[in-house]
Amino acid sequence: MNQVSITVNGVQCTVDAGKTILNAVKSLGYVKGLDPISLNIPNLCYEEGLSIPSSCGICVVEVAGEEELVKACATLISEGMEILTESPKVVEARKAVLRKILTRHDLVCIVCEKNGECALQEYCERYGVAASEDTKPATPYAKRQEYVEIQDDNGFFTRDYAKCIACGKCVRVCAEVNGAAVYQLVGNGLDAKVLVRGSNCKTSVCEDSNCTQCCTHCGMCVNICPVGALVDKNQAGTRLGGPTKYVTTTCPYCGVGCQFQFKVKDGKIAGISRDTSGPNKGHLCVKGQFGWDYVQSPKRLTTPLIKKDGQFVEASWDEALTLVAEKLGSIKEQYGGHAFAALSSAKCTTEENYLFQKFIRTGLGTNSVDHCARL
Repeated sequence: MNQVSITVNGVQCTVDAGKTILNAVKSLGYVKGLDPISLNIPNLCYEEGLSIPSSCGICVVEVAGEEELVKACATLISEGMEILTESPKVVEARKAVLRKILTRHDLVCIVCEKNGECALQEYCERYGVAASEDTKPATPYAKRQEYVEIQDDNGFFTRDYAKCIACGKCVRVCAEVNGAAVYQLVGNGLDAKVLVRGSNCKTSVCEDSNCTQCCTHCGMCVNICPVGALVDKNQAGTRLGGPTKYVTTTCPYCGVGCQFQFKVKDGKIAGISRDTSGPNKGHLCVKGQFGWDYVQSPKRLTTPLIKKDGQFVEASWDEALTLVAEKLGSIKEQYGGHAFAALSSAKCTTEENYLFQKFIRTGLGTNSVDHCARL
């Protein structure tokens, strides 16, 4: 790939050509003589893999030769470009954007489920913006004057548009990745609002096979929301407690291998977070996004059970496996391999499924083996 030379905050750097300023600066990593924070250009509406609306305006930077500040998310780099990411002019412009957003945003960080994980909160703390000059009272706990009802019409997540910053991420990920286009962004600037299409549909069974306006509660919008406007109900009330540990894992529901991170607090799973390193690029289906609470269910079996005198009792693995082997062996001896049929699971790895079918074919002597994914 061709490379170009640019200057970032007075330090000459080499980056891949064709990148935007935002991605080029982000790709630099550690550079001697540059403050790492200065390389973290704030952004609220931009998301890797989605269309670029360049609407929030917080990613502005100063480029030599340009009279006005340019938006880093939508401006391509060029050979010899000189960029200032934290000049006084840039910082003041970002503060102005934050103040405007706060005039329409509930300042309830203390009780917000995104407290400590909110991009808006992070940038306000970074630039010392506590509240907008127009927000009254200017306190860390101030409700907006316009009442906005919380939408709680499903079992997976809530929509609190009093905290919405109209970044449009939910709109674009729903339309461009999921293909549902449930959301719609109407209006401009501070008057922009997110509407949910199909919310008036009350039928339990949709008769229109071409309709794509019904929310399937996949949770992609929740996963991508930078503030507390969309909150996973499973994670409600988990922001308190000890420090959060992030553990990367693989979703167990199918063979795609989607990656995400478990948020672990006090030795228990408190929720999940995005991981863009896997084939899913940070996106999850409804099962991957919300179906993790079973891990801590008190109904989960933690030891094998075998039936004695009509009742299930706990047993060791050796005892349980010996019983299964004896039963299978006696059935094969009495009725032959054709007495068996086996069904495997997509939750297992490819290697486990291979061993399973091998055992069924060679051990039990039947080819009646299938896989649930084919259903």
